[in-house]
Amino acid sequence: MRADDIYVAVDLGSLGQNGRGGHAHNDTLSFELFAAGQTWIQDPGTYVYTSDYRARNSFRSSAFHNTLNFADYEQNSFNVTALFAMNNESASRPLSWQIGADSSVYLSGELRRLKHPKVIHRRSFFLDRVERVLILTDWIHGMQFQPWSVLHIAPKLQLKVLESPYSGIRLSNSQGQVVQIFSVSLEKTKIQVSTSWISESYGIRKPGDVVSFEQPIGQAQKTAIVLSKDTNNPLARLDKALSNELMFIEQYKLIQPGAS
Repeated sequence: MRADDIYVAVDLGSLGQNGRGGHAHNDTLSFELFAAGQTWIQDPGTYVYTSDYRARNSFRSSAFHNTLNFADYEQNSFNVTALFAMNNESASRPLSWQIGADSSVYLSGELRRLKHPKVIHRRSFFLDRVERVLILTDWIHGMQFQPWSVLHIAPKLQLKVLESPYSGIRLSNSQGQVVQIFSVSLEKTKIQVSTSWISESYGIRKPGDVVSFEQPIGQAQKTAIVLSKDTNNPLARLDKALSNELMFIEQYKLIQPGAS
């Protein structure tokens, strides 16, 4: 997904190697976000293969990707000693894909886990080119434990937790550019901030922040990522982008995450 200097890369493909996995990771509906010359939300990468099997398994796990996670959950299970194989236990598919007249973009997709736990996770992305806002909508069914939406933050960014008017975080880089990420809900969303790893080249890793947003079960939850803009009024732009998303969905009659 692209709008001007904004790039969003989303994984919505099959497991790979005819279902054997190989180099595949548990990254369905995960994404990366790049804007204004800076990566903000980053895929942690691969790091190593056989030299450290614990690290190999961590970096290919669901928890190391910008998607849904909960205790003891993998999109596809794997044997910790079979470093280039996964059990093909999920199916993914796109639901909607539309580029608007103003170059705003909407994508929605689905992950269905076919074995216990039989989780359904649907997620949509609306990239509002005019307001410079990316809106994620998640809908989850079949969870027995508390789900969290996980975001891995690129290294060297400054992070501050926000409490009002929405729960969220503020990211800034050394050039003074700012990204604000809000959980758009009537009630405050629980946020957890921890530290993990980012690997940008083989055998090298560096620490990076991980932000987890608590997700409701059985109803849609929105997360809005508001990027820097010359006329920066993030809350007004957020409200406008939410309205624009509704109009976009209605105009093109798109499938939303909560739809059956």
